[in-house]
Amino acid sequence: TPASTSDDFSSTSDRPSSDTYRGPSGASEVEIQSLLNLELGRPNIRGVIDHHSYSEKILYPWGITYEPSEKDALYKEIGAKLNSALGGDYQLQQSSGLYPCSGESDDCHHANGLISFTFEVGTSFQPSPSEIVPMREKVGKANMAFIDEIIARNSPAA
Repeated sequence: TPASTSDDFSSTSDRPSSDTYRGPSGASEVEIQSLLNLELGRPNIRGVIDHHSYSEKILYPWGITYEPSEKDALYKEIGAKLNSALGGDYQLQQSSGLYPCSGESDDCHHANGLISFTFEVGTSFQPSPSEIVPMREKVGKANMAFIDEIIARNSPAA
């Protein structure tokens, strides 16, 4: 339930100091409001990637339930291409498989008609500076593969 903590999953936290803090309510932060204003309701935006740390996973909707979305096969197909661009060492899975949570970005984007993935990048919340450039280069290739997929799937010939 939006703006309620009574039905939150135990894998997210009400504590602001927690790594899994969910915020006081859905879209409560100015940064999130700004992103949603940019992403939603614009016909030229067809997909979104959210970058997080960590666990080397590619996540897709749904995060709130273990039930697959109606586009599960599409997410698996695109996700496999993204994983290939990452070198094949990421795990592709439904978001709820990491831990179920309400209000996460993939679900919001998906519910609004956008193709959405979250890249859980790296092996720690705070990667060492020496990991940043190689990580950026690796993830950059997957970002470009995502853009190519979105363009190909939305071209007039598609």
